[in-house]
Amino acid sequence: MESFLLLTALTLADMGTTLYALRNGAHEVNPMLSRCFSKFGVLSTLVAIKSAFLGLMWAVRDATIPEVPFSPLEILCALYVVVVIHNLLEIKKQRDLNSQ
Repeated sequence: MESFLLLTALTLADMGTTLYALRNGAHEVNPMLSRCFSKFGVLSTLVAIKSAFLGLMWAVRDATIPEVPFSPLEILCALYVVVVIHNLLEIKKQRDLNSQ
């Protein structure tokens, strides 16, 4: 349960930092996601995708991978930490560019 709560918090952090970065000059690099942002709006797209993702993760929250010492949720949490750090670095880069 703790891993799912952490994944939820990291997903919300990803959404927040993504919204902030995009509103401050960053650009979405995923072309499929960028098209969805244009068609449905950034917030609507993020809420739909992240809700579906968390719903799926809730359904498989007790899954294990043989011979792997970490659960899939723990692995996803580690990956999401990297995503949030990347978003924060993009925000810093945009701030530096905007201050010039």
